[in-house]
Amino acid sequence: MNQENASATKNLDEIIKQFDANLAKSYWDNEDRSMLKSLRKNLGTPSEIAPKLGVSVATIHYWERQIQSSTPEQCRQSPPPPDKLSILRREVPGQRFDLAASQSGPSPMAPRPSSGFVETRRTSQVLERGKYSSKSWILRSGTPFAVLTDETMFKQMVDYLKNKDQVNVFVYRAPADNEDETDDLFDAKFTFDQVKQKLKAQGDTNNLLDKIIGVPVKRPEDVDLLGLTDPWTSFCVMQYNDEGRLKWGRRVDVWQEFRFQEANPKDPSTIETKDVWLELSKERSQLWYQRRIELLEKLEHETRALS
Repeated sequence: MNQENASATKNLDEIIKQFDANLAKSYWDNEDRSMLKSLRKNLGTPSEIAPKLGVSVATIHYWERQIQSSTPEQCRQSPPPPDKLSILRREVPGQRFDLAASQSGPSPMAPRPSSGFVETRRTSQVLERGKYSSKSWILRSGTPFAVLTDETMFKQMVDYLKNKDQVNVFVYRAPADNEDETDDLFDAKFTFDQVKQKLKAQGDTNNLLDKIIGVPVKRPEDVDLLGLTDPWTSFCVMQYNDEGRLKWGRRVDVWQEFRFQEANPKDPSTIETKDVWLELSKERSQLWYQRRIELLEKLEHETRALS
């Protein structure tokens, strides 16, 4: 196999992997439709593929169209019918595929392949990714927002907000009417206002204050879906801009924060506290995002409507 053919095969493999990951999505955007077109082009022209799927050539073009809109939400449409996607997927030569199995998953008792390793990241590495995000979601329940006490993190947040078309959304668990607001589950709620006050103290920050949004989560079903059920829960989600997608090869990243203690090797009697961020794989980050982004955007919309 020459270098050109090897490159083409690799590109097809990457398209197939993304196609498989998108089969269970409830909506597709322009990037998903572009991915479908890339896969179809590897298999044939619309006039060649349409008869195999039992649809018209116009339908193929409709599935692959790019929607021109000023907002990402208006670009979202229902994906093509799963039965048609399954036929297209089976057209890929040399690969066995079962759409029903991919959607329902294996039997709970069946052996499963490894889903890959979880990467660990330092706080500085997570912050570095912020340069390439258009929107960041920071989710906490009982732990204070770190930008309140970490001066390096706070400075970087301010710099990003000044220099980028970027928004930071602080999502925190808030007490419902029948809950005790002094419970440590709600500590993040009380630190968000302090974050805003700290930002105001920077001086001319009117535009910056518009770029940070506090979103309370009260409904039990919302708390459960977002995983904000314990005081130590903390997630960071970054939606990448075009530069970030090109650099990191993904649309989103998701991290979960853990805090641990260890003895100082130079002085074993001294205990140090460290934060570590567990980075979900590309596939699991996308799945986490798909399952929760509609709720997050709904909560943000509700908060903006009340402000």
